[in-house]
Amino acid sequence: MVHSVDLSVGRKLKQTRKALRMSQSDVAKELGLSFQQVQKYETGANRISASCLYEMSKVLGVPVDTFFEGIEAEEETPVRRDMATEIKSALAAIEDRNLQAHIVSYIRSVAATQGSSRTA
Repeated sequence: MVHSVDLSVGRKLKQTRKALRMSQSDVAKELGLSFQQVQKYETGANRISASCLYEMSKVLGVPVDTFFEGIEAEEETPVRRDMATEIKSALAAIEDRNLQAHIVSYIRSVAATQGSSRTA
């Protein structure tokens, strides 16, 4: 189960990083992390420790409270990630665009097969 606050903080991290035109690898290098770890933070798959959040704020040049803006408006209950989010996250971790395209093609062909078997 992913908590809505972790999802919100991750979204803010991603928005801030993209606004600064930084890649996940850029942020990861500055923090001594892998880009996959930054990706997990952005999707809410992993929680960000207070010390890491503080270091991220320094790397991105924003106050720590930036990551918490608007949280009050969101419901603070645990959220279950759906399979589409899992697939999107896994696909994003693959850097080879050609391989990504093959995987998407495969998923579409399986979905088409499943759809036709339901109608038969």
